[in-house]
Amino acid sequence: MSESRRILSRFDASFAPPAKFLFGDAASPYLTRLRSEFGLDGIVSVASGEGDLERVRRVVHWASGLWEHDGGNVPARNDPLSILREAAEGKRFRCVEFSIVLAGALAALGYRSRTLSLMTADVETREFGAGHVVAEVQLPDCGTWVMLDAEFDAVPLVRQRPSNAVQLADALCFDPDAVEILSMSVKAQADYVGWIEPYLHYFSAALDNRYDVKRETGVVRVAPTGSSEPRVFQRVHPLPAATLFTHHPCVLYPALA
Repeated sequence: MSESRRILSRFDASFAPPAKFLFGDAASPYLTRLRSEFGLDGIVSVASGEGDLERVRRVVHWASGLWEHDGGNVPARNDPLSILREAAEGKRFRCVEFSIVLAGALAALGYRSRTLSLMTADVETREFGAGHVVAEVQLPDCGTWVMLDAEFDAVPLVRQRPSNAVQLADALCFDPDAVEILSMSVKAQADYVGWIEPYLHYFSAALDNRYDVKRETGVVRVAPTGSSEPRVFQRVHPLPAATLFTHHPCVLYPALA
């Protein structure tokens, strides 16, 4: 997030070490099977010389077209292969499943990736519509983490650079004209920025993002300075306490491997 000019932030901008996240290994049997069964190499091998951002955009576009959103349907299992197999039978799912599939596909292609849960500032008192799920990926040639929304085929830029979710939140608060949404389809409508902005308050990521293993438990949750940790989702659903609740966004974003 460093630039020559000072960037305003609602978060604690002082340094804190990133949490110890675990990510999927593209050579693992599960991700190898995912890559082969769903032809992921063919999605990103359209043109030689493309950078990571263009390759990832192709995967986002592919994921966005797998089904039409259904906010009331859940899969039998919540791993990418199971979701894709159900989708191939005509089933439709939520933003959660779009993001699980996208993160898994990117992991199978060798990227550090994960899902990221977003929640509104009034998550505890809203009756519905208090959460959304996206994916994030680390782009080696850009040296940054980038938010990806497969439901809407959307990739945000801030000041013409790929943006993670926290950077997008700050930009929409302090410099909205600097925000641009890349999309390879019409799914990211003109009102996407206004739609996503309320969800960019609480950011939660699992510490263990591996596949086909028994995952370790633990979640990092980041919120703007002055925000307390939410305990209830939409009035009635208890939220497990985060392993680490912090106002330091850098905790969410480990450096390049």
